[in-house]
Amino acid sequence: MKSKSNRNRTARIHRDKAIDEHDTDSPIAEEMPARIPAGTYEAGCCKVEIAKSFKGRRSLFIRFRIHGGDYSGTELPLICPYPNGKIRFRHKLYQQWCIAMGRPPTKGERISGKAFLGKLYRIRVRDTVKNSFGTPLPEYLRYSVVDSIEKTLVGGKCHA
Repeated sequence: MKSKSNRNRTARIHRDKAIDEHDTDSPIAEEMPARIPAGTYEAGCCKVEIAKSFKGRRSLFIRFRIHGGDYSGTELPLICPYPNGKIRFRHKLYQQWCIAMGRPPTKGERISGKAFLGKLYRIRVRDTVKNSFGTPLPEYLRYSVVDSIEKTLVGGKCHA
């Protein structure tokens, strides 16, 4: 049986070896998210996906593409925490679904992210000013997200 000091030494050697084996000049994994001025925009929903976000929790990422103006074509996410159980009226996903559909769900109706696709909305955009730990972000690391859907624009279609 190894002593505690030998286990620590072995772990340290493996950790240092792992660092040495990998080049520390790594390529950037992804582009910096878009940043546009805060305000309201017309945008079409072009993609909906469930992914892990902060601390491994599942979130529904509803991606919008801005239509018209200087920022036409810019894609921004609306991030809604995805509950493990039933979706309740106080959840962000429930509220955004109701605004997008123009009504609350009927009893027994399932809330689907697909309901957002193919429509044109008026959305409110804001900057993310804190990271996931609540620490303020410097100006050069801030990015834009969709804060909320204000309304569904009647007759509009998304040309994604």
